Amino acid sequence: MYQEIMSKVKELVGDDEAIAKKLYPIITELVFETLFTKLAKITTVEELETYSRRMEESKSPQHLQTIINEIVTTVYGENAVQEFKNEYFNQIDKLKENMDEARNLIEKSKQGDPEALQKINQAKNTKIYQRIADLQSST
Repeated sequence: MYQEIMSKVKELVGDDEAIAKKLYPIITELVFETLFTKLAKITTVEELETYSRRMEESKSPQHLQTIINEIVTTVYGENAVQEFKNEYFNQIDKLKENMDEARNLIEKSKQGDPEALQKINQAKNTKIYQRIADLQSST
């Protein structure tokens, strides 16, 4: 699954392996936010606390992965692996749309469009903007 997802990420960044490897954790964070939001909707507070405790107390990366797999199965059911992979693809698609929109806004702002400039300034205050800006400054 990792290779398939990384392939899509690399497509997004022009096959730049270094940027893809830095972008992957950001996308993973977004996927996990979605996963845990969905989990919260279908479980009790006690069950969430149990999952959280089990993850914190996991003994190895493999043990943690087993717990995550259990959560994925709980959330997505029968087609868990495919649905989880689809969440990655959805996030990659959203990121591509955001990048395309950002390019358009930059073009408009270069032409002096005040609305485009305002949207760019608003975007600079978002968490995802900061993560990507940090990513770019470290390459």
